[in-house]
Amino acid sequence: MNLDALYSDLTLKTDAKLALVVLDGLGDLATAAQNELTPLEAARTPNLDALVAAGVAQGRMIPVAPGITPGSGPGHLALFGYDPLEFQVGRGVIEALDQAKKEGKVRFVGFTGHKSPAIHLKMLAHDYPFDTVQMPLNCFDATYRSFEQLVLPELARRGIAALGMKSLGGDGQPILHGAVLAEEALRYAMSLPVATTISGIDSLAVLHQNLAIARGFTPMTPEEMEALRRRCASLAADGHLELFKSTKRYDGAVGREQHGYPPSAELPL
Repeated sequence: MNLDALYSDLTLKTDAKLALVVLDGLGDLATAAQNELTPLEAARTPNLDALVAAGVAQGRMIPVAPGITPGSGPGHLALFGYDPLEFQVGRGVIEALDQAKKEGKVRFVGFTGHKSPAIHLKMLAHDYPFDTVQMPLNCFDATYRSFEQLVLPELARRGIAALGMKSLGGDGQPILHGAVLAEEALRYAMSLPVATTISGIDSLAVLHQNLAIARGFTPMTPEEMEALRRRCASLAADGHLELFKSTKRYDGAVGREQHGYPPSAELPL
């Protein structure tokens, strides 16, 4: 049977607008935690109830051919008239990561960010088995939107390797202005439960400095770390030492565009 031809014969063209309210995944399974109800059965549904009360046209349909499980991908494609047997889309970036590992192009995959611990936690909540996660970790972070306090424990729970960046505050200004010593800042960052501490190097002198600190490294005691956190707390509380968190200055071009901000290159200052 030619389904396209059949649908064409049954279609009546009008000026009416059609809105599809796709309640993806609401069926789910009944659980004891929900008194043996499915999520849809247990949910409070005032908006759906309002649609029904308003007499909005309703009906039931199976959007795919017999034998095809109407999962999110095939089901959504079929709703818009695409044959799931002909058109196949994956989940995007995650599929690309899996494929790269499968083909041996990479051994490990992870993600990075510096804006907010909440974004990292939302990424982790997808339960993809990331190997690594990179984030700002320094003695100022513990006081302001803290990745150390919020994200590090979750990585430990999941067995994901932590990569600490911005160990000197991102641009080294706290060091240049005497808030902390470079050795203190690096020792603190390296004493956290991380696989790697990343420190930017813009001169041969800084390279020699960092090598000397690494070669002579001894972890800070918990008491030493807490003392440094307290010493930095008043300076770090308003976020001005971590502008990559508290401002849009360091946001990438794509993120700025998504939020309606002009590219950094177009800013007057």
